[in-house]
Amino acid sequence: MITCGENLTRLLKAYGIDTAFGIPGVHTVDLYRGFDTSGMTHITPRHEQGAAFMAHGYAMASGKPAACYLISGPGILNALTAMGQAYSDSIPMLVVASNNQRAELGTGGGFLHETKNQTAAVEQVTAFTHQLLDPVNLDQTVARCFSVFNAARPRPVCIEIPRDVLNEPGKSETPVWPAPSRAAPAQAAVAEAAARLAKAENPIIILGGGAWEASEEATALAERLGAPVVCTCAGKGIVAEDHPLALGCALPFEPVQDRIKSADVVLTLGSEMSETDQLYTYTRFEIGGDLIRVDIDPEQLARSYQPAQAIVADAKLTLAAILAELPETSPDMGKAHSEAEALRRSIDPLWQPIAADHKPLLDIIRDLLPRDGILVTESTKPGYTSKHYYPCYEPRTLIYPNGYGTLGAALPTAIGAKIGAPERDIICLAGDGGFLFSIEELAAAAEQKLPLPIIVWNNQAFGEIRDSMVAWGLPRVGVDLQAPDYCKVAEGFGCYSARPGSLSEVRIAISQALTADGPTLIEIDANQDWVRG
Repeated sequence: MITCGENLTRLLKAYGIDTAFGIPGVHTVDLYRGFDTSGMTHITPRHEQGAAFMAHGYAMASGKPAACYLISGPGILNALTAMGQAYSDSIPMLVVASNNQRAELGTGGGFLHETKNQTAAVEQVTAFTHQLLDPVNLDQTVARCFSVFNAARPRPVCIEIPRDVLNEPGKSETPVWPAPSRAAPAQAAVAEAAARLAKAENPIIILGGGAWEASEEATALAERLGAPVVCTCAGKGIVAEDHPLALGCALPFEPVQDRIKSADVVLTLGSEMSETDQLYTYTRFEIGGDLIRVDIDPEQLARSYQPAQAIVADAKLTLAAILAELPETSPDMGKAHSEAEALRRSIDPLWQPIAADHKPLLDIIRDLLPRDGILVTESTKPGYTSKHYYPCYEPRTLIYPNGYGTLGAALPTAIGAKIGAPERDIICLAGDGGFLFSIEELAAAAEQKLPLPIIVWNNQAFGEIRDSMVAWGLPRVGVDLQAPDYCKVAEGFGCYSARPGSLSEVRIAISQALTADGPTLIEIDANQDWVRG
């Protein structure tokens, strides 16, 4: 007999999921029946939040979803913050959570791990949550998950299975359903967009994370139009930031905002156009011309900025169709390149003074990582600077918790990324405050013997909030931290450690960590004179 739980693991493997992150518990043991012969890999984090962050990093680095196996009650609820981050960032993740037995659901009988309405809680951070009450529905439920991943806005999905269902007999055959095709734009919409762009004298392109698979097409359209390209943080690297038309993630800066306002056509693809990409200066850009918005999520087209034309379709397919419709032109590329260069230079004086402390470290990281290397960071002072300063040459090579802005994301996300793409160099950059949220995952990194540099920017504080309190004339409450000896803690977990005393020593430490036989914690005391720019 094959149980429902065993069938699920086999089915996930058949759909291409080869890794599950989770902490086994009494309510999920039946998920592991036959796991050892399934061909899947299991990674054990030290906290369920770490499981979902690892799945997040895995998906961004590998381009395919991973699974999370989580127990009912505290297990799934521990993971909700990380699932919320993936929901905000449009990252696919297949979460399998147990629940109490069917006869126990909603009774309030005080059963182990019982939650008043677990499904309702999980639904807040998923594209959908399905409570599987009969194993006969397993194959179509999994197919529904992959329909979201393949053809809709990718986000976490959750299959919630009562523990008595996990152990029930499964179907003898669980077929893999065909993947739905992505939505292509209507030809009339393509013709209208192409006509607007062909007439445009001063167009500009804004790329969000939803266009991450459209690098070739986005670059070709920019060159066809001679249009500068600005991106959100999630869209970094879609057009390589050393391309002459690339402005990078420069939406907060006044010269670029002026250029957007003066454009007669603004083409935006796969972006919420939200405030989080403009927080560096706390000023929102305005659009003075026609806005063409392209998004796979129809609801996004009615939020933030009103478009002149709204296209519900896949970004890559839409760009390819527009390119096919646009007439061949010969824009003055010398002029276009000069304009983009002038815009990039105009940003130089606008950095916050503290960015001078961060730029040397980010320069070292960029120099040591290959073009496809990945920097994983979070809400920490050098992380904020990295969004706009650190250049990316390929999509998803800066992983930052946009939108949700979760502290503690960097370390487990970097672990997941390294597991998902072991052949790529990956560096983790966390602040000391956020790092303490997930420091236990050093154990998981050491257990997997990951060659992962983990840089801890230690300013003994929640520095951004501390500085805001000071600037606003507020008392400094709850922001100054007593820090442990991070190097000793790392060594206790079985990691290497380094505490460099100069930029040259930072370079050496990171370089050695990239080829070590395990993770290396590199602590940088942000209050040292050699750090201050």
